[in-house]
Amino acid sequence: MMVQDHQFSVSTFPAPASETVRYLKLQNCVIGIDGIICSGKTTLIKKICAHLESINNLCAAHFENPNPTLLGFFYKKPQKYAFLLQTDMLMKRQHVHQLALCSAGKDNYLGLVPVKTKSVWMDRTILGDSTFAKLAHISGNITDVDYVSYKSNMKNGGPYPHDYIVFLDVDPNIASDRNLTIRKNKEEQGIPLAYLQDLRKHYYIKLRKSAICDQGARILIVRNNDYVTPEMLLDMIIRCPSIEMVKYIFEYAPIVTVDSTPSEVDEAFEYVHAQYLKYNVSH
Repeated sequence: MMVQDHQFSVSTFPAPASETVRYLKLQNCVIGIDGIICSGKTTLIKKICAHLESINNLCAAHFENPNPTLLGFFYKKPQKYAFLLQTDMLMKRQHVHQLALCSAGKDNYLGLVPVKTKSVWMDRTILGDSTFAKLAHISGNITDVDYVSYKSNMKNGGPYPHDYIVFLDVDPNIASDRNLTIRKNKEEQGIPLAYLQDLRKHYYIKLRKSAICDQGARILIVRNNDYVTPEMLLDMIIRCPSIEMVKYIFEYAPIVTVDSTPSEVDEAFEYVHAQYLKYNVSH
């Protein structure tokens, strides 16, 4: 199974002590970066790891590695290939998550020796995979029987602990433009705007449920229309609200359903962004 695991070694040039020490809080942490298509996950993780390496902070990154052929088939015939694609992605993510836990010193996997001084960054999480699968099911591209099988496989492969889950919130219109002008992945050129809008909606539903049900990870929602810098994101993670505070924010946040309009989803995310901003200003 092909999984990209990029290790970043210690730089020979010492960084200012204050910054190096500040990020020690992230050692042994598994940090998942999630978002809709073209939210900027992969680019940001690469920049974060390059920055951490430059200031003597060890880290590891596990990047998403979808099967391009299967991805192309899915976008051409989603009803035929959605379940196969999502199952393939789930199996890869389960493997990558175990590698991430090992890299963070939390588990021994496949005989690998855990390393206890790294922050580990994941390009998409199980929460993200389940969001794509849920949308495929609601859209009629995954049958009820296959969706039950998918959820069973996901449950049996768990749990999937994270220390932080960061959702990069991007306006679907901006994501669509990035897909056409920057990403230029031939398998994904035909993605309709409505699909990106639905993805964002279902992410909100999943994030709110995870926060209220206390899944054990600190959830951070970050606006990424203008590309947050690595330093900014690292600072946001360091100052991320507690699990209890995130639960409080989402308990009072607008409820989004499968029937909610894009403007209603915008309003819900705007509320959450405003609450996070209030927290950061007061801390």
